[in-house]
Amino acid sequence: MLFDELVAKVGAERYREACERAWATAAGTGRCGGQRSWAGDLQAVAPQFADAWWHGDASLRERLETALRLYAEMPCYANTVALHGFLREFGEPERRMLWDAVRTWLGDEDDRLADPIAHSLWVDFFEDDATVQEAWGEVTRRDHAPWQRRLARVLQVCGPVPWALKAQLLDELARDPDTHHAVLRAIAGSAFDPFGDLGPGAAALLARLDLPADTPDLAALRARLALR
Repeated sequence: MLFDELVAKVGAERYREACERAWATAAGTGRCGGQRSWAGDLQAVAPQFADAWWHGDASLRERLETALRLYAEMPCYANTVALHGFLREFGEPERRMLWDAVRTWLGDEDDRLADPIAHSLWVDFFEDDATVQEAWGEVTRRDHAPWQRRLARVLQVCGPVPWALKAQLLDELARDPDTHHAVLRAIAGSAFDPFGDLGPGAAALLARLDLPADTPDLAALRARLALR
């Protein structure tokens, strides 16, 4: 098996330590104070597995199975990069396997599983014109329950998603007061992210949200949108 071969290559004890380090640092990935890299030799473990993606002769399905198991055992951003890089090479069965796993991680109660993959969506899948439409459609599906926690996490990182793609969902969610805070986070990302995409109707959408006046970013957003 490719996975077992790679664990043997990096060393079982070194692999175990890297997994422990990942679980200790995964929460908050991509946010202020969140750690995305590790000091010392352990930071080389994930790239050694990634090499098997780029240079190995195993089937795409086996490589994907290896990557999904690796992320589940060692959740970190470094273990998501190949998923984005190989998306366009996957057939339909591999795509289903990938997105089922991503939706599960994003909906998990544990931030340590959800945060690194959410960061990957933000800086890789959503910033890439070639992958954003598929990624957005898959991670915002509401026919895969439970979707509320997953969707809230996705909206935190959806700034780069083209406004035309996300506007309808945001409009629908704005009808439910329970999701107003998540919609605010989506508008804030659209306005303030380096590659955020803010489109027509953002000010009207913001005005529909029933939130306390001291909600973080609310006043700044109102000022930002008033200038448009």
